[in-house]
Amino acid sequence: MKVEFPIIVEHEGNGPNWFASVPDLPGCFVTGNGLEQILRNARRAIPLHVQSLKTVPSPSDSSEIDCGGNNVVLVDVDL
Repeated sequence: MKVEFPIIVEHEGNGPNWFASVPDLPGCFVTGNGLEQILRNARRAIPLHVQSLKTVPSPSDSSEIDCGGNNVVLVDVDL
């Protein structure tokens, strides 16, 4: 089943370090050296995180997420 989870992507300055969190999955975070790597890592991390849960939460509407001025990106994953 394909599901789109919103992630909050943060990148400060011109450095290579990027960070993303998955608001619907507390404790699910990924890092990377750019947006492409963040998306790739999120596609791996989200299914692994979901496996540890008893119930899978429905993804939030990305327009309702308080992202603190950061970007919200939808990540499609196979669950």
